[in-house]
Amino acid sequence: MANAIYYKRDYYTVNGSIHLRLFGRSFDNSTPGIEQEFQQVRTELPAGTADNFRFLQQVHDKNVLVFESATSAQSMIDKSNSLSPFYHLQEADAACTTQKQLPIGIRIADCIPLVMYDKHGKSIAGIHAGWRGLRAQIIEQTVQTLQKRFGVASQELMITIGPCIAQRSYETGPDVYQNFSAEFSRESDNAGKKLLDLNSIAVQQLLDLQVPAENITNLSTDTFADPRFFSHRAGDSGRNVFLIYKLPH
Repeated sequence: MANAIYYKRDYYTVNGSIHLRLFGRSFDNSTPGIEQEFQQVRTELPAGTADNFRFLQQVHDKNVLVFESATSAQSMIDKSNSLSPFYHLQEADAACTTQKQLPIGIRIADCIPLVMYDKHGKSIAGIHAGWRGLRAQIIEQTVQTLQKRFGVASQELMITIGPCIAQRSYETGPDVYQNFSAEFSRESDNAGKKLLDLNSIAVQQLLDLQVPAENITNLSTDTFADPRFFSHRAGDSGRNVFLIYKLPH
């Protein structure tokens, strides 16, 4: 069975409608491969949009792809990827566009998925942020790209933070937690370990970029503990997908 949709939102703006879809574990508890995930997302997309969909090659860095058109997105397909060359764009952990019918999908299994659009519906973006991406400032890089390329102010952004591993479930060593302020970690039961709060780090980075708190929707769902979602730490090989796309009125 295909991945199940656990979150759907549709927003209507002067420049088109914005659509969010969150895919998690299927109801029969099966684990799809990436090609099954890809095809499932495509089946949920409307005509004229599905053919433009591709997954990013997420590498825990801060590269942001800018899709000027469906043609430019097609040109970013990495045909050297032996696993699934047709489905993968070049290495990046975020993408943005002003184009309608050009979906952005983020695959996650504990890392943070963020999707965003501006209040006027001019632009959309999707971000994959694990601890390495947060350290590399992938959120800041994406927001700055929206500002520089499309003239979108951070105060206009509407953000949804999808399911990720919660602090109570995310035990890390000093090689991880020391990259962040002490306020984002607390002691674990195991010596030398701490529990890191990725979600709060992401929220603080957004606030530091002048995104208003009231513009941030936080699903606050723990992928490790919630059986509806895949979790790498829990031993799953499947991935959740957070999708954002824009359509004409």
